[in-house]
Amino acid sequence: MGVQQERFMQYTKSLLHSLDITDEQIQVLLQLYIKSPQSVLQLAKTLKWGRNKVYRVINELVKLQLISKIQGRFGSKFATTGTSALERIVKQKQQKLKKAKTNLKKLLNTIPYMHNANLVNSRVVHYQGIEGLKQVNWNLVHTKGIYRVYEVSRLSEYLDKNFAENLRLEWLRRKIYSKDLTNDKKIEDWTNVTEFATKYSDYRYIDPKILEIKTEIYIYNNVVTILQYDTMKYDPNSIFCVEIYNQALADFQKQIFDILWNQAKPMKLLSKKGKRIVAE
Repeated sequence: MGVQQERFMQYTKSLLHSLDITDEQIQVLLQLYIKSPQSVLQLAKTLKWGRNKVYRVINELVKLQLISKIQGRFGSKFATTGTSALERIVKQKQQKLKKAKTNLKKLLNTIPYMHNANLVNSRVVHYQGIEGLKQVNWNLVHTKGIYRVYEVSRLSEYLDKNFAENLRLEWLRRKIYSKDLTNDKKIEDWTNVTEFATKYSDYRYIDPKILEIKTEIYIYNNVVTILQYDTMKYDPNSIFCVEIYNQALADFQKQIFDILWNQAKPMKLLSKKGKRIVAE
């Protein structure tokens, strides 16, 4: 085979490849384009393939309607069906492309809604026991900016002191702020991480007649965390926490919290360790 013919064959192969025709199918097709019809035995000798392989590839090409079977006196032979089959494949691809463009347009119209509602990332995670309680508190280190709390009690009152202090140190390191709504008019010293207590933590008192806080809730980023641990002194395994990851829900809860925060009374800081009372 000359150089020009070799280049032409390679060019033809690349064109057939673009129609999703496999290497094996192309080799058989090219032989039949050069000479048609041919028997399985002839193709096997030319391609140096086993006859089972030739039969398999021929059956594939027949299904694609790229070749046809010709029954003769001395057995079956196969020939190409001309250019019409290739034109049909191109037409099918055009139809698929048109459908893909239509689906893409629908998808692009849908994605903004999915993003705003955060449907893709919405999930609910359950935790139980002391370790679960520690985990949901530790997850607050991922807060971007401020986490909001409907507070039942201080962290160190229900988790060991070392864990609580290390967590506050991490909040301080990451410059995470907290806003705590409480029904307590007076808060005693609760930490030795004084910089967090004085610069990054803020409390306000809300009258239980307006809002009685019986369940602790954290709100940050796209997360709303609900904690029920008031029975832990009787049974630690009864602790139950839920994290709900949904941006729309978190944003809505932040709005409600901020409305209540603006109605609540500021608390005056009395010590670097976090002692506070309701400001008169």
